[in-house]
Amino acid sequence: MGLDISRKSSYHIFSILFSILIISILTSGFFKPKLIVKRILPKYGSANQPLSYNLKVKNIKNKEELSIFYKDRFNDSLPTVKEFITIPEPNEKKRNLWDRNLLYYRWLFLLKEKRIVKTKLIELPKIPPNNEITTKIEFLPTKRGVLNFKLSLLSKPDIFSMFRSVKYILNKDEILILPQRFLLTPPNLNSQKLNNGLNTDFLSSTGNGNEFFALRDYRSGDSIKDIHWKSWAKRGKPIIKEYQKTSFSKKAIILDPYSQNNEIFEISISLTASYIAPLNNKTTTINKILINNYSSKIRNNKNNILTYLAKLQMKPEAFEFNFLKNELKTITGTVIILNNLDDNRIAFLNYLKELKIETYIILVTNLNFNKAYRHIINQYDIKIININQLNKDLKKLL
Repeated sequence: MGLDISRKSSYHIFSILFSILIISILTSGFFKPKLIVKRILPKYGSANQPLSYNLKVKNIKNKEELSIFYKDRFNDSLPTVKEFITIPEPNEKKRNLWDRNLLYYRWLFLLKEKRIVKTKLIELPKIPPNNEITTKIEFLPTKRGVLNFKLSLLSKPDIFSMFRSVKYILNKDEILILPQRFLLTPPNLNSQKLNNGLNTDFLSSTGNGNEFFALRDYRSGDSIKDIHWKSWAKRGKPIIKEYQKTSFSKKAIILDPYSQNNEIFEISISLTASYIAPLNNKTTTINKILINNYSSKIRNNKNNILTYLAKLQMKPEAFEFNFLKNELKTITGTVIILNNLDDNRIAFLNYLKELKIETYIILVTNLNFNKAYRHIINQYDIKIININQLNKDLKKLL
């Protein structure tokens, strides 16, 4: 005597579910939208700041499209061979011998570090036939760099929402994500030290300019260029503009690009950007930036510098500063942002001391230094920014 399947509820449930499954699979293949997608992107975005843009979707069919979901796909850059060889995963030493040699988790870590943003599926409004809609797309870039849009993903669930039919549209765009900036007070490099033996030879011989001082009567031998024409017209006799010599000091910010810790390097980039273009719009006395072999004046050039910082890659090699020596001859004060403290960097600080250059030094780290290095930190009044207590340490720079 066999089973009476007509009386088994499990059989009935299975039959219904199997039928729904088959219908879902069959109907999911009928999604063939004819849509034209266009992004209207801003010129820049900022890391860890919400970014939105307008998406235009045009339906060129004679049928209304609804329940369409949208998502951007990006062309994430891959780690270079040099980065893969030299940059370890933070927890690599704790892994077993097989994982350390296979380097699989290092690869996953570097891929994650390269990923600038993650997005979610967003449901689009109904799109009338032969019509166009505009909707706002929002996401959060988590890192600086060039964000390359590669594809537009369109998907639609079947009638039972068990499967999604997907269509990819090649739709390339790009937007530059600028470094995150912190609310910091620009350091004051106008201390009295500059007039008390700190590179005073330089100040008295170079960097001099003429500043308008007063008006006086014309004297034989005065240059025609110095005539104040408005005063001559009022008084009826030639009047000369008198100048006095003024001195100014050149102040720079120096970023240490050498590191093997991506998190530390990113904080250093953000600190540099915060001083180049302060969020509180306070004026800064810093007028030049030096990074490796890159040098640029800051005035009227902030956007170009922020663009450079957005694309800058860290260098895993040992720190060296020979390329800075020529630039330092014309510097009176500098903000220095270091990623580590070792013999090469200490030699650099000693070199600046010999040049009598005023320094404001920030060290970004995740380490606790021993007594020998503590002595150097105290000697140069180095401000420590520990990435494990970032918000707390940033208050030291306010």
